[in-house]
Amino acid sequence: MLEKAATKRTTQLMPKFDEYDVEQEIDCEASGSHNKNVLKKPKPKGPLDRFVTTPPPDILLGRKQEKGIFGACVKDAREKTVRAIARWIYDAGIPFNCVTYESFDQMLEEIAQYGLGLQPPTMYALRVPLLKKEVDDTHAQLVEHKKEWASKGCSIMSYGWRDSVV
Repeated sequence: MLEKAATKRTTQLMPKFDEYDVEQEIDCEASGSHNKNVLKKPKPKGPLDRFVTTPPPDILLGRKQEKGIFGACVKDAREKTVRAIARWIYDAGIPFNCVTYESFDQMLEEIAQYGLGLQPPTMYALRVPLLKKEVDDTHAQLVEHKKEWASKGCSIMSYGWRDSVV
């Protein structure tokens, strides 16, 4: 009697799934010595399967073909853009490892987000207002570090540096 009550409680807690996905039944042809068709078990549907559908294969095939046609134009545009970036790096004498910096990736992302028509900064803008903003941002970041230095202490170690104040 107790076993029957326990099994009844456990079956009541388990969700009931009686729906089967008929589309998932696929006839598989076995290769080799087996010539009979084997049916896959139907996949039981869950409660969220009503809201999620997989796109038909013909739509996915069409998407792949579109990418192939568009890819040729994108490849040429990327080649032209990358060569212009490389030419600028060579002309400015910037070390090649600059492309590994996180700030380089951020710069490219911001340029892409802005889109067409971005006016480059002038030499004056780079030298005065933009540099001042970066210095202010650096000082703002140092405030948190200075608070930590006050509570935990800080040692600055340097090799071969001395204060030349006389």
